[in-house]
Amino acid sequence: MSACEEAERLGAWFISDDKVGRVTELLYDGPGSDVIGARTADGKEHLTDRTILTAGAYADKLLDFENQLRPTAWTLCHIKVSDDELELYKNLPVMFNVEGGTSC
Repeated sequence: MSACEEAERLGAWFISDDKVGRVTELLYDGPGSDVIGARTADGKEHLTDRTILTAGAYADKLLDFENQLRPTAWTLCHIKVSDDELELYKNLPVMFNVEGGTSC
């Protein structure tokens, strides 16, 4: 079972897609109060008593981080290796191509 399926089983619901899932504004109960929902690109307000925001690289568009956050969209993957491969690669440095972008 995936984490998404488990969350749905426990009552969470998800909205996605560039129009209906893209949050354009967080909604507050008043100045300095808790988030009570979000408005999406289609203009709909999604109100709730609990909000989990996974903005990722879009976070600085919704929250003021005072230039303390550099959102990115890097992808990381984990590949299971055999014991022989583990022994072979255990001291291999981590290579990261930040400019070219690579995929797993």
